[in-house]
Amino acid sequence: MVLNNKNTSPNEELVNDIVSILNVFSCRLYGLRKYKTSLQHDKQLVGENVDGD
Repeated sequence: MVLNNKNTSPNEELVNDIVSILNVFSCRLYGLRKYKTSLQHDKQLVGENVDGD
């Protein structure tokens, strides 16, 4: 980061970058999981409305 003026070694910077990347992908994975379950729930609701008519 440009704003951090800490003197860190290249290895520490690499570790911080990898942790940041893992954090982004894990958040995306959990977001997709939540979206998938909400879609399945919506499909069930639509199926109930069609069956109820």
